[in-house]
Amino acid sequence: MQTQQKPLAGRITNLSATPRQSVPRHTDRSTMSAPDAAAPDAEATRAAQLARARYRSCLLLLAACPITAALPPRRFTVWTFGLGAVWLFALDEVLAQNRGTRPFLQHTPEPTVKPQPVQSSTEGK
Repeated sequence: MQTQQKPLAGRITNLSATPRQSVPRHTDRSTMSAPDAAAPDAEATRAAQLARARYRSCLLLLAACPITAALPPRRFTVWTFGLGAVWLFALDEVLAQNRGTRPFLQHTPEPTVKPQPVQSSTEGK
């Protein structure tokens, strides 16, 4: 005679479901097979979540830095200049997100001098 057990709170009752496949940390993701094709979608979701969190934290810093600098005692110290630098960084990030461009601090300057072509030693003979 079989007795039925009541499921305990927090206990997994559906054991027939297949467990989620995970990629071991030591494997290279470039050699993953087709069943792991959902991983790039998860990475894209994670990247979107991080971008949203970064944007919201920059909005918070845009408000918090001037308020903190205005609190007494109002002195121009290294702390005040640090708050100003953080505020400028946050402003740059928010403007870059709204424009859809890279932040100013991530731009690399274009070389102003074009490289000269290399002359071979057989041209002069």
